Amino acid sequence: MLIYTGPAFDVEDAEAWWLCFDTLGMIDRELRSVHSLLDTYAIPPLRATGVKGVGSPDTLAQYIPTERWRPVNTGLRVSDVPGLVELFGGERLYGSDPTVAVRELIQNAADAIRARRILTDLGPEVGTIVVKLRKQNDETWLDVEDDGVGMSAAVLTGALLDFGRPFWQGVGVRQEFPGLISKGMKPTGRYGIGFFSVFMLGDSVKVTTRRYDAGVSETHTLEFRKGLRVRPILREASRDEALHGPGTRVSVKLSIPPHVPRGLLHHRLSSVKTETGIPLCEVVAGVAPSLDVTIEVEEGTSKAVAVKAKDWRRIDGKELLFRIDPQAAPSEKQSSDIFGANLRPLQDSAGRFFGRACIQPGDRHFSTRGLVTVGGFKSADLNHFGGILLGDTQAVARDVAIPIVPANVLRAWATEQAELLAKTRISDRLKAHGTAVVMALGGEVGILPIVIRDEDYLNAQMVTEIVSTASEIDVYSGVKIEFDEDEDDVHPREFRLHFKPSSELFFLPEFSQGILRVGSQNWPGCLPNLCPPDSPKCFRDALEQVLWKVWNVEPVCEEEERIVGKVQGHAIRRAVDVYSKPSSH
Repeated sequence: MLIYTGPAFDVEDAEAWWLCFDTLGMIDRELRSVHSLLDTYAIPPLRATGVKGVGSPDTLAQYIPTERWRPVNTGLRVSDVPGLVELFGGERLYGSDPTVAVRELIQNAADAIRARRILTDLGPEVGTIVVKLRKQNDETWLDVEDDGVGMSAAVLTGALLDFGRPFWQGVGVRQEFPGLISKGMKPTGRYGIGFFSVFMLGDSVKVTTRRYDAGVSETHTLEFRKGLRVRPILREASRDEALHGPGTRVSVKLSIPPHVPRGLLHHRLSSVKTETGIPLCEVVAGVAPSLDVTIEVEEGTSKAVAVKAKDWRRIDGKELLFRIDPQAAPSEKQSSDIFGANLRPLQDSAGRFFGRACIQPGDRHFSTRGLVTVGGFKSADLNHFGGILLGDTQAVARDVAIPIVPANVLRAWATEQAELLAKTRISDRLKAHGTAVVMALGGEVGILPIVIRDEDYLNAQMVTEIVSTASEIDVYSGVKIEFDEDEDDVHPREFRLHFKPSSELFFLPEFSQGILRVGSQNWPGCLPNLCPPDSPKCFRDALEQVLWKVWNVEPVCEEEERIVGKVQGHAIRRAVDVYSKPSSH
């Protein structure tokens, strides 16, 4: 044993003493490793096989003393690792949705394929993930298999099980695959916890893997027989576990049958057990709708391609909307037919791709099927959108994300969407809702409606023709005047049945523009320089812009109480905004 001694370290030198402690610990580990290696090959050992006193700070202080302070081991540590993993690697983090575990397994497989593409100079769309449901002894197993880079035994038993330490961003990847990161590897996995979500599906898990440059005999299986509370075992893969080539297969025995409530394929709109549920193909496509890796699905004797690498950029718009929300009610699927043709790419002048989407104004008859995806995987919902925007996230669970599309690209796309919406076969009310969304995105509304008058939705050109011969207009904020028991000298039923608004009154629609909220941020409102200074941001702005242009002067606005309609001859009065053209002197 080596013995290190030295003068006492004063309290001011405490950091130096701890550096000494860590350094001697490293020397001790190296000596013991060398001793073990020499013993394996029957080579005489070194005289020094370790460092005395490195087992604890108190012991080392007997040889390298301290003065006016005591070295106590207060470093952070976790005494119950399985408990920590169960707490932060499963439902507490991801919720109770079993498809999240499928997403995480596919994500790991996709990263492995991307790594192999780089290391072996394969094409950008080479590689396949196979997701399979199979029966074995009356039990259902889920397999997720890839033909990616695979793992060595060291990675399988080390980095894979190192909870919270991402392999792709650590020292391990540089040792295992030198040059991979420098060649442009950009993994989706960031936090080193995704694999552990598999235990949301079941306790019996097998990971079979073979490195891309290893032989068949170097195929290993890591088997968890009773979850995380019992140590897994590493063994050679059996004949029926053999892989056709390099890659990895993760298999889990489902603890909940797939078609019952909380099962993997159970329809979310139903609370009863059914023999048929959501097809596995739709589940897989729904969690990875814009992946750059092909995913094939096998369920019983059925085989299908759930996602073709990068196909979301070119498939029919209706098909993409269905992929995003395959469980939509029949009445909602009508919106796929209507809006599918409006999907357009979001690209900059350099050809960089940021999404493929359409504005899909919300209404009780239409579901809005817009997503933000990160690394090809569903991350957040977009209101009043259909299609996909690419995004980024810092959330561990990846359930929130911010689109990465630049403001100028978004603005130009919104202007194009305004033109498409004006031609779309939807109600004027929905078109007006689309106006609100276009304005929120900084786009030009074109011929979309900006006000309502005499039950007609009017665009800027129509308003221009009306106000060109007027010097004053009355404007009411809202699309409908409600009964007011303090103001109206009529019966509520009479008001409801017989109120007729003034044909001269302009109504300003009020629609929610909330598209995406992340924490305290509203997107796209958080984007700098999104809306040009002269761009209308609401219906009132749009109307005032028309008035200014027609009257060639800034209009005067004052609030007054005026007649807004009648109920069988009884005048109904409300406070309105009276816009007038200033008198010229």
